[in-house]
Amino acid sequence: YFSIPLEEAKKIKEEKGFIKNRKNMELFFMLMSTVAALKDEINKFLRHLRDERNASPHTLRNYESDLDQFWHYLTPTAGKDPALAKIDHLLLREYIAHLHDARLEKSSIARKLASIRSFFKFCVREGILKQNPARLVATPKLPKRIPSVLSAEEINSFLDSLARGELSKSAEDSDQPRHH
Repeated sequence: YFSIPLEEAKKIKEEKGFIKNRKNMELFFMLMSTVAALKDEINKFLRHLRDERNASPHTLRNYESDLDQFWHYLTPTAGKDPALAKIDHLLLREYIAHLHDARLEKSSIARKLASIRSFFKFCVREGILKQNPARLVATPKLPKRIPSVLSAEEINSFLDSLARGELSKSAEDSDQPRHH
């Protein structure tokens, strides 16, 4: 999960002398509370998945990775993190376009969008947001995969091997006599 709580960030900034006057301090606290609010809600969501939904470690890792990437997109080094309520479907579409530009597979983009949708659905259920902005973002169309099939020669070869009794030892072991 995200590692630095808001109070600790404030303390570090004060101790290191990054804030020179009260006006800058108030601005810093305002920005940090916005950043922390999004991080805090993501962490609450991840805890919810772990503790209440009993999600597997693999699932948690994927959700955390997807939401962390989204958070980093929203908080470039020179910019500020938008308030959770300010994230709309247009910003989400912009993020999806960014993922396309980064040449991610459509299936990966769809999974990241599913993680984001789940996060915002959680925020609505918890009363943090009134509406889920991800509901208006279309999932990328995934290509339909045609199943691979055996060629006529492969089928004939398989059937010939069956007729000759060339079953593998494991296949023979699993055969149980049938009683009619």
